[in-house]
Order: sequence, then structure tokens, then C-alpha cells
Amino acid sequence: MSIGGFWETFNNPIELILLPGTVGVRVADVCGVEVELMKHLDSIHSSLAHIFVSTNYTWSKSEIELKPENLIVQTTNFRPLQGHSPCTFNFRLGYDDPGPDKGAMATLLYNTYGRCIAEIGSLDAPDKFDQPDTVSISYFDNIS
Repeated sequence: MSIGGFWETFNNPIELILLPGTVGVRVADVCGVEVELMKHLDSIHSSLAHIFVSTNYTWSKSEIELKPENLIVQTTNFRPLQGHSPCTFNFRLGYDDPGPDKGAMATLLYNTYGRCIAEIGSLDAPDKFDQPDTVSISYFDNIS
């Protein structure tokens, strides 16, 4: 298990707006905490020696300070950084057998994150939001 914290300041980050193009923000601050766990399942039964689960969760917060020239154009003057999600969750179920004869690895991964601004609203148009869920499966054989 690991726990970590972070705080970053971005000077002049570029954000995507609804009108074609991008806009600069004066400054954006991002802070948060991440927790990560990983467990091999051989403690349950020896036949599960090559199977493991891992998960992590990140909570974070961001806020921006607009450049004075953007205060009139953008719809929301006080908001999170565009593309920044307040939370992220990952879960992984994996199989890893590095044996000399076989060498195989497989992973089932689930990822989701909280609602975030996909594009910034401007000229009275609202912000556009997204919240995707992702499941992926991968398999590798004959790992050397």
C-alpha cells in the first residue's frame, strides 16, 4: 500500500474552448492525494500464485485564475482546470507467469474518473462535460 500527496502550480496553461482554438489561463493550482494497493492472491491459495489485483484512487482539486482579457469571453470565471477530474479510480486483475516455457501475461483493467470540463464555454455557451468509463483486456504470450 502506498499513499502520496501532491501540489502543483501551472503558469500559463493552455485550455480548449468551444470556439475553435485554445485560450491561456494565467495560473492553475492542482493538489490531491493518491492511494494505491496491490495484492498477489497466493495468500488465499497456492494455485493463485500468478494472479494479482491492484487498485488506486486519486482525489484532487484544481482552480484557475483567468487572464484579464478572458474574463469577458468565458462563461465560467471560477472553475476547475479544463480536463482535470476531481477523482480517478483504476482496478486491475492480472495474471503474470514468467515461466521459462510459457511466459504469459493477461490483464483486465477498469478505469473511470469524475466529471470534468471537456471544453470551456464561451460567449454565453455552457461548459461541455464528459465522464467516460473504460474497460480493457490485454494478453501477451511468450514473454522472454
